[in-house]
Amino acid sequence: MSTPKIYIYAEYQVSIPFAKVEWQPVDKAMKAFPGLDNLANEPKYVDELLVPFVRQIGGSLSVRLFDAEATREASISVHSPFFPK
Repeated sequence: MSTPKIYIYAEYQVSIPFAKVEWQPVDKAMKAFPGLDNLANEPKYVDELLVPFVRQIGGSLSVRLFDAEATREASISVHSPFFPK
């Protein structure tokens, strides 16, 4: 049985202006990190990528997991790079 693919929704709360956070390196790292869409690898993704970043910017983090197939249509509509048209 294959491991289900997941959609990870991560939300950072910070007290600094959104525009002052350098998001491009974070976005690039998120897309390159192994295990982004695999439920078995999700803890490593959160613990080794998301948590260190939120500590760096002094914020808090909320993470939610969704079934990738159930969110396929919504992901395509927001131009997700992981669901090409």
